[in-house]
Amino acid sequence: MLSRKVKEWSEELHRISDSTAEFSWKHDGQEYVAKFVEQPPDNDMGIDRVVVEISTLVDGDRLLSALELRRLAFSNFAQFVNRWDPDVQIHDDQMDGRFHANSMIRLAYDRRTKPVFHDKVTTSARSVDITRIRGTVRKSQIFLGGLETGVPAIRLPRHYIPFPDEVSPPAAEVHRLTGDTRIEFLADGSYTLDYIGSDHVGQTGQASRGLTYFLADKGASVYVRGVVNGKVLVYSPVRIVVEGDLVYEQDPRVVPESDDYLGLVSDGYVDVATPDVTGSGDLGIHAAIYARRRFAVRSPRSGERSELHLYGSLSAGSVSATEPRYSTRIQFDQRLTEVRPPGFPLTDRYEVESWDKRWTMESRP
Repeated sequence: MLSRKVKEWSEELHRISDSTAEFSWKHDGQEYVAKFVEQPPDNDMGIDRVVVEISTLVDGDRLLSALELRRLAFSNFAQFVNRWDPDVQIHDDQMDGRFHANSMIRLAYDRRTKPVFHDKVTTSARSVDITRIRGTVRKSQIFLGGLETGVPAIRLPRHYIPFPDEVSPPAAEVHRLTGDTRIEFLADGSYTLDYIGSDHVGQTGQASRGLTYFLADKGASVYVRGVVNGKVLVYSPVRIVVEGDLVYEQDPRVVPESDDYLGLVSDGYVDVATPDVTGSGDLGIHAAIYARRRFAVRSPRSGERSELHLYGSLSAGSVSATEPRYSTRIQFDQRLTEVRPPGFPLTDRYEVESWDKRWTMESRP
């Protein structure tokens, strides 16, 4: 019964408005009380948590069971897709980290190549669509971390709100971009801003030692490339275009203590530019990406066969085809299990972080 209750809470807790709330209910004549205590994060890179204390009386003794729930950020998923494009198949792709889709996903394999998911895959659909081109492959060879179907859908927020309390976080540097802007990040922590189609002279600056936000106004697109040194979030309500390699100055796979983080967030699209802009060959992107409408590779049938290597996470309303221009390799940034890029969007879902599922008797005075 309690396991069912916890599952219900994980889907409804985002509606709790009080820092402390209490609920009671009866089951088989026994009364239970649950007290919820919110534990907000210390900063804009943290994750919300809620401590739940469950109690009941048995023969005059008060029994307690406690658990901790954590709110999922979209950056906790290596890949999250709201609606899978029926014209897109996952074929020659490798994915680390959690994968979730709110609709049916389509896969294809042949004798030479197959998609491989190294972590758990969940979908709100009742099944997955797998096309066999040649040969035979078992599901266990594709879903190495398991497959769960028919799970509840996770809703995308209507609009991204960088500062829900309408107050920018302390020690944060906030840049408001009033028109289309090109940002190039430099390895020393500096950056250049080029205002496209404007008479204003470009700007050079140094990223904050704290958090740095580049927030575009309504109708403004942002174009990005370079080497990120710092904790940065780039937002456009319309479109973000990746024009070349976009990587961390300190790669966490090589330097575990790296504190470089990048979030690319758009209420519209995040695109990879055409081959004449990005150049031919492989493309590397180190970032957590959120594209509410679509993540797309422009001109997917142009250019030489290469690899799009995304290190971080990708959440999108839908995802375009990347082949034959790119085969896709998504490698989850394991740091994103504990923190998120500055202000990165949160889901409306919680999950159990710790619970030993045992009752303890409250000590009497």
